[in-house]
Amino acid sequence: MTDPLQVALAYLARGWKPIPVPFRSRRPRDDEWQKRAIDAANAPQHFNDGPQNIGVQLGPVSNGLTDVDLDCVEAVAIAPYMLPKTAAIFGRSGKRASHWLYRTELGDRADLKAAEQFKAPGKDKVMLCELRIGGTAGAQTVFPGSAHEHTGELITWEPQCDGEPAKVDGDTLLKLVKRVAAAALLARHWPTAQGSRHDTALIVGGFLARCSFSETDARTFLEAIARAANDPEWRDRATAGRDAVRQHRSGGKHYGFPELLNTFGKAVAIKVAEWLGADSTEPITTTPSVASASKEAPPFSDEALALCFASEHADDARHVATWSKWLRYDGTCWCVDETMHAFDAARAVCRAVAAEVNKPGMRRGLASAKTVAAVERLARADRRLATSAEQWDADAWTFNTGERA
Repeated sequence: MTDPLQVALAYLARGWKPIPVPFRSRRPRDDEWQKRAIDAANAPQHFNDGPQNIGVQLGPVSNGLTDVDLDCVEAVAIAPYMLPKTAAIFGRSGKRASHWLYRTELGDRADLKAAEQFKAPGKDKVMLCELRIGGTAGAQTVFPGSAHEHTGELITWEPQCDGEPAKVDGDTLLKLVKRVAAAALLARHWPTAQGSRHDTALIVGGFLARCSFSETDARTFLEAIARAANDPEWRDRATAGRDAVRQHRSGGKHYGFPELLNTFGKAVAIKVAEWLGADSTEPITTTPSVASASKEAPPFSDEALALCFASEHADDARHVATWSKWLRYDGTCWCVDETMHAFDAARAVCRAVAAEVNKPGMRRGLASAKTVAAVERLARADRRLATSAEQWDADAWTFNTGERA
């Protein structure tokens, strides 16, 4: 162990406020640690030659020092892909590079907590990462020169990373930490079956497109997830993410929140959508059926499901009663549905809504063939989807084009 006093003096010289912490602990000795003024003159009163940990108070008292604390192995693996470069990174042998330091103005903001925490949903609520900013509530982190609470491992600077923390915009850093949390959560739930991972990458990529990700950012996001999940075909997942965004920008068909929900489950999908700022692009508090139809029909009724179907497919489906046929837009032209695509789309809506309920009997009923058929049949009369033969026959030159009825 290094001399605690010398370490504390070195931190003071860098404009950081050191905090005395008991050896192999992460909590200060008392509740007055925020109020205690420590400088070079009185530092010997607080730090001596005995075994001792050293914390640093974050926020304005330490020139805006901000700590990105990566709590899970997935977040540690993903951080280099998403966090801004900085010359100040530390960790311990059991979890290298788990703390990335920056200088921000976040500690001056009253709307943020001293530590913004990002936890996985579920009973265990595993901590994925934290953005520790200090501020009026106060936050401190145990720094190099200390020993880890549980393992006794020495906390040390990463090689050539004992430099000046990068100065970054606070809002930008908060946004990127949320991306790290979302990617880590998806990596923890990444499918293990070889055949499903490519489709999963397309689903995530399509959702990223709706969150205004660029092709480059989507590619990086998927590569980070795949590598953190030990997916050997990470190059394919990265390319799939980029292609999904490209498809979105070209006006082609792509996946959205319903498929993200079907793939990862309600709790994970909603949390990912929240962290990626998707509240302005798609409903994220529940499946589209309840979000779009609950005010118009009883929740989980055939009518509510049909309204959901119409909302989901207002741009790519039409029904002509006199022909008894569905038409669908494939991204290039309108064509007669000869493969029961509409019925399959109704099945997808019913599956998504069934995932919301906890009662097995109700889930089976929502996903039954009887319910699916009722949804498809009711949707035919929805004014957003129902068209007449005359609308299509009015101009023979526009039937198989992108012109919408």
